[in-house]
Amino acid sequence: MTLVPATPDPGVAAALANANGRVSFVCESDGTIRWVTPSVTRILGWDPGQLVGTSIFDLYDPTSRSYSERGFAQAQRDPAAASEQLGGVTRTARVRRADGMFASVESFPTTLLLVPEARCNLIEWIPVTDRRCLAQAIDSLALGRPVDETVGAVVQLVEALLTGVTAGVAVVEGGVWTLPLPPNGLDGHVVTSLFPSPQAAVWDDDFLLLDDETVGGWTGDDRGVGLSPLRTDDATLLGTLVLVRRRAERLPIVATGGENLYDLARRIGALALAAQRRDAEHRAAVEVDALTGLANRAALDRATDALEVEEPERTVVVVYADLDRFKAINDTFGHPVGDEVLRRFADRLRRALRDGDLACRIGGDEFVVVCHGRWHEAAVAALGRRLEATLNDGPHADGVPAVRASLGVAFGRGNDVRALLRAADARLYEAKRASCGSPAGASVAPV
Repeated sequence: MTLVPATPDPGVAAALANANGRVSFVCESDGTIRWVTPSVTRILGWDPGQLVGTSIFDLYDPTSRSYSERGFAQAQRDPAAASEQLGGVTRTARVRRADGMFASVESFPTTLLLVPEARCNLIEWIPVTDRRCLAQAIDSLALGRPVDETVGAVVQLVEALLTGVTAGVAVVEGGVWTLPLPPNGLDGHVVTSLFPSPQAAVWDDDFLLLDDETVGGWTGDDRGVGLSPLRTDDATLLGTLVLVRRRAERLPIVATGGENLYDLARRIGALALAAQRRDAEHRAAVEVDALTGLANRAALDRATDALEVEEPERTVVVVYADLDRFKAINDTFGHPVGDEVLRRFADRLRRALRDGDLACRIGGDEFVVVCHGRWHEAAVAALGRRLEATLNDGPHADGVPAVRASLGVAFGRGNDVRALLRAADARLYEAKRASCGSPAGASVAPV
């Protein structure tokens, strides 16, 4: 069956078709495209006949698609309410071009389901200009918005400037590459596996083009990948723009007069990543116990907040520990020896934990451990025994006295970590009372 575009009223169709700066879709209530303006060819590369009878949702990237589907479903459920709520609503969306790349548009939805002659939804897309993207990027940076929002605006600006390119941002973290904002539809882990080491001399160049052979083996087609480094003022490599195009030899192609804007986009991206790094370094400085190098109470408070928000259903284990008769050590041997006792105890605590577990010194000779994951009661009891054995491992050399620790352990859901902290603290003092001068013990129980 051949699908023929069904036009709306001739006058409306003529008005829409002459609006060359936008693409207008007339859609059924389920998102099926009934008619589309010829401008879709010039703006997105599609022939109108290719799109009629298909779903408009298939033209969105996954995030934008979800939003559009919810809007259509709302309009079906309650057209009257949707008609009021959608008036004047706009949203920036990423939509698929005929060449497989994505473009940024402002999407204007209007439901006409209550109009008997129409019974449709009208969706209009206006391409987002480089000036609009530039304003969004500068606003995000100036207002100190989250770094992902700022680099997202930078990516939109770059995609507006570069012909047929989809972009992303990779970041250097701990000497390795991560891709928090991958080019649309690409696997971040696979992409970063192609990058040279952050320490490689090639990053002295302003633009790197990954070779065709490597890229072909990764994508299975003829895409090209270019990397545009983002650096601090002192040339420290922070990250890179990742540019993906169908053919490597055509990277980069900058729209006329866009070279300065492209350089500005890179500058904004670098400033956003530099601010993120400064924030991380400042946070690390204020969240580390100077004596032991463990996290401090501020770090514990932040981790507690994050667990309660991000992983409320995961099991969290909290361990309170403090040293028995530590005051006597300070009084007998002096505070320098007492400090060395605390440092050595902290080292044993680190060795007893997994990567990702949090060990804190919260004051004096008091320590807290927070572990999260898939825990059950037997595993928690085993953790308590392992910590007790590791932390109470006999005398030290160099004239530093041996110390023993009492432990209190509590575990439960991460939706109220503070309750677990209180319970573990209470069980610590149960263990200390139970020991009564005997070797230290541990009290373990679920909350």
